[in-house]
Amino acid sequence: MATEVRGLAQRSAEAAKQIKSLIAKSSSAVSAGVELVGATGRAFSGLQSHIADIDRGVAAVALQAIGQSSTLKQVGAAAGEIDQLT
Repeated sequence: MATEVRGLAQRSAEAAKQIKSLIAKSSSAVSAGVELVGATGRAFSGLQSHIADIDRGVAAVALQAIGQSSTLKQVGAAAGEIDQLT
């Protein structure tokens, strides 16, 4: 019976070592995952900033297009007046 108890104790000790190793590996994997989530958040923040820059650029182009359209209408009207005078 003592031999069986010793065998059981040895198997329990070995299982405990394996569990400790698995916990350490899991902890390392979780830490790596946390770092990846942080890096992803920083990347999305950078993308958000670039998208805001693009949005401002598109708005400026649209404003210039409106101004050019108005100017072209004035040129067209002036050309029409000149054409009527000749």
